[in-house]
Amino acid sequence: MKKLFLVTLLALLTLSVQGQKTHLKFMGIPLTGTINNFQTKLSAKGIKVDQKVNKMVTEGARVFKGTFSGEDAIIFIYYDVKTKIVYRAKVVIKCFNADNYKEKFYALKNNLSKKYADAYKYEDEQNGQPEVVFMVSASDGTEIGDIGLYAGKKLYSFTDEIDMHLDYSDYANDKSHKSNNMDDL
Repeated sequence: MKKLFLVTLLALLTLSVQGQKTHLKFMGIPLTGTINNFQTKLSAKGIKVDQKVNKMVTEGARVFKGTFSGEDAIIFIYYDVKTKIVYRAKVVIKCFNADNYKEKFYALKNNLSKKYADAYKYEDEQNGQPEVVFMVSASDGTEIGDIGLYAGKKLYSFTDEIDMHLDYSDYANDKSHKSNNMDDL
């Protein structure tokens, strides 16, 4: 009886592990779970809600400020309005000019290349600035998400500042989010 119980328990454990999806991580936190749980984990890392900016964004996004990879940053976390499940994170880092952008870009690109050495990498240029996308896979080869590093467009600017964007997208939760939006149609 004891043996049967142990075999059944091991079988159930194996099935539950196989059924779990791997999610892309942002700051070591999987891009999944509710926005409130995600916020709690970011807060533990010293990232704070930007109350002022947060009032200006639509539901489905929450804005934070803090340090990302040694840089002062604004962090946007996107979640499904219906389920409250997180599916995307974006970091915006201000750069003084094109040279400063390229310096920070190549430093982050090199670090991402080390961390995601097995990822498929697509490089291009947009508006005269380099950009790169890392398509990240789980250990079983399943694609779990992508990370884009690029210069963001400014609507207007009186300086040479450039916003660097680092955009993390979890495929499973993004697909679920888009499916939820299609239900409205």
